[in-house]
Amino acid sequence: MTNENNTAQNETNARSNGPKWPQRFGTVKRIQIKNGRKGKYAILTVDCKKFEQVAFAFSAKVVAQIEAAGVGASVWFKGPMEPVEGSNGVETDQMKVVYFKNKSAETGEGDQPEAAEDDAPVAAEPQDLTAVKGIGAAAAEQLTAAGITNYAELAEASDEALDAAKAGMAKRATSGDWRGQAAAMVAEAKAAAEAEANAKIDDEIPF
Repeated sequence: MTNENNTAQNETNARSNGPKWPQRFGTVKRIQIKNGRKGKYAILTVDCKKFEQVAFAFSAKVVAQIEAAGVGASVWFKGPMEPVEGSNGVETDQMKVVYFKNKSAETGEGDQPEAAEDDAPVAAEPQDLTAVKGIGAAAAEQLTAAGITNYAELAEASDEALDAAKAGMAKRATSGDWRGQAAAMVAEAKAAAEAEANAKIDDEIPF
């Protein structure tokens, strides 16, 4: 039984962790926009103070965001590191940009940049709280009436907020690990969204 529990816990942890992509902050030093076999792509060089990061973007949306930011912009970006074989036959790890944000524009007078997809809440709409083990229809209705309508809100709910829904609910939530279950659901949804976004990007390095 213990082994089964450990296996289940490991699977839950794996789902919660999701893809771990590095992120970079720095100043754009150079931008190259090239035409590949499947459209435009960008080669971005960013001064990250302690090092320079060269990254590639193939999504039309991200390429447009990079072009709009321009050289000298303070930026944030995130994506997987992938092995690329150069013309000399040497393989190096290069970053593929999935999310990009122009931080300079946030403090400027121009239009605000579009928020990165992973900055958006995983779930803003009401969700079925009965999917959390231990929450029945009555408890779900009480939580919703108290303003706890989705997994993200449940994961962050304080004991006071839970007891406001119904006296003694915080104790039930703790013993049933409602908040832990909800947090795992949030993480799983976020990982699925990131995987879906990454799947839409052309994996081919067009050199």
